[in-house]
Amino acid sequence: MLSQNKDSEVVQDTNQIIEMLSPLDNETSEFVSAYLDRLDDKANSLLDKMASRSQKLLSFLAQRGTTGTDMLCQHFDVAFHHLSREIQYTVDGNLADFLQNHWRSISIFRDSNIAPALVEPIVQILNDGKVRIDSLSKLGYKDSSSGLRYPCVEQNLYVFSRGNLETALDTISQSDNNQDGSYSVCNRLPALNMIMHISRTVYANALGHLEKYFDLLTKDEYALDCSSNQNIADDLLHILDDIRQQANEEEDTEKLILTLLNRCSSSARLPLFDDRFENYTDALMECDAVHFTPTNLQWAFTHDALTEHESSMTTWIQKHDSFEQGDTDDKLDKEKLAEDTINLPPTILKSDKKIQLLQELELDSPIPASSIELDHQDLEHYPEIYAQLLKNGLVADMAESFESLEGQPWPVREAWIKESQKFGDYLGDVKLHPNEACHIVCAEDPQLQRFAGIIMDNFRDYTEGANETELLNASAALIRKGKNIDEATRQDLAEHDDGLDNTRSLLDAEHDDGLDNTRSPLDAEHERQSAIAMFADALEYAVTHGQTENDIVRNMKQIFQKLGDEYLKFINPNSKCINLPNTIENRQIIKTLRNWKPELISQTEEINEGDSIKIKRDQKLWNGFFKQGE
Repeated sequence: MLSQNKDSEVVQDTNQIIEMLSPLDNETSEFVSAYLDRLDDKANSLLDKMASRSQKLLSFLAQRGTTGTDMLCQHFDVAFHHLSREIQYTVDGNLADFLQNHWRSISIFRDSNIAPALVEPIVQILNDGKVRIDSLSKLGYKDSSSGLRYPCVEQNLYVFSRGNLETALDTISQSDNNQDGSYSVCNRLPALNMIMHISRTVYANALGHLEKYFDLLTKDEYALDCSSNQNIADDLLHILDDIRQQANEEEDTEKLILTLLNRCSSSARLPLFDDRFENYTDALMECDAVHFTPTNLQWAFTHDALTEHESSMTTWIQKHDSFEQGDTDDKLDKEKLAEDTINLPPTILKSDKKIQLLQELELDSPIPASSIELDHQDLEHYPEIYAQLLKNGLVADMAESFESLEGQPWPVREAWIKESQKFGDYLGDVKLHPNEACHIVCAEDPQLQRFAGIIMDNFRDYTEGANETELLNASAALIRKGKNIDEATRQDLAEHDDGLDNTRSLLDAEHDDGLDNTRSPLDAEHERQSAIAMFADALEYAVTHGQTENDIVRNMKQIFQKLGDEYLKFINPNSKCINLPNTIENRQIIKTLRNWKPELISQTEEINEGDSIKIKRDQKLWNGFFKQGE
């Protein structure tokens, strides 16, 4: 009946029989199976007719165990050539497995001239069975309408491998439907963004197999690269967003993005942070995938990158010595950015680099010094930072700025004073610690000496409360400059003068070779009277507070030697009387000695109309007195 296809009645009867057999239920499937076993390769006519009518034919063929693989492939080829678009073919596991393993042996898969009407049902069968072609290049192809290769590429019906990826791109590129970029197979696997520009379909498949794609790349191949006519920043933004939208788990997304960024070429970077990728800030910073600009640094600060992403932010910042480009963004708050930058921990950014970045900001106004909160470690390693900020005009040279340094170590404040051009103008308005004032008075550095005269002119106001050593050294410097020490300071020195050591030291300063020799005789006399006054105060304090007598005597002898003139007679073994000017200081010295050692001064009288005091000196007592200090 099948062979008598010219007789219309026979053909009609035959078709009715085929319709009866097409369900392939228990009875009909036994008949068709027996028919195929008996006729073998002569059964094509039956398969021709049933292929366009029987929903179960393909699954039925796949589960027949009595037919050899070669013959079965031949039967499938016949059936595939007569499929109908109108039928939804049943695809079970047996059929899917057979096609997955033996598609190469079915001729229609290699046919470049396959009828377009057959493509749709074949592709549907492959899709339903999740069959994936392991070698696209073996599929037939002439153009997008002929052969199975193009539709299999369009439907992603292929194993994701390097060879298949290259074949898929080549197929799309050569097709008459191609509206995008071109591609020719070469030794380098194309980057993701290049795939995206060639075929959105192949790109989508690559996104679905990102980890496999990364594994396919060799060391010299990039996941993102740039050609002359592409904006790689836009490509990167697009791909990151695609990854973000398609990933199921946040952790997996971050891992994929990090891998992507690590495999990008150096040109693959974003011009700006994007809030959509805030959850992937670590990856973007760690891989330096965002330009280091003022706007981006501000974004990092406002999105708490310093607290939540300190490690990656450190990596990002430390890769750059300066901003990569300037900013014209109206939303950029330079002043706030400057404050945040200067207050970065030194573990993230060293002080010299901070200053460089601040200079590049070209601030419209200085940073308020009160807003600067530098780390202790920062100041310890770089105490000059405030001074450098001042030098570069980043903070104002004014009293309020210096006041903000209250509580900072002296090296920090000292560096500021040295650098300041206006410190003398506001010195009287700021709180200078007494020890600091003493340090400035004693300083040999010309940058500090500029302000020493201001302090010396109001010595007590600036130095009251200084510790003994600092005050003593400053007082000595004051004397060397030919200036008098006020009475209150002398009293302070006397209270701390153990055995007249301080007084002797100050007299040493007065007689130091470094003393200003340009002094007038009047200035020299003032200094001498100041020295005598210091001695008078210190002697009174020493003897009334029970200090060591031998120390007092030893220093007193040296003091008399330095005072010279009539005072030398105190220690002259042969002297019988001493004539001292009748001054308050000398009367204080005489009174103190008489109260302390009354036997030394038994008799005094005023002479020269009261201008002098004559002291009768008992040689034996005085000589013995001074011997105990030797």
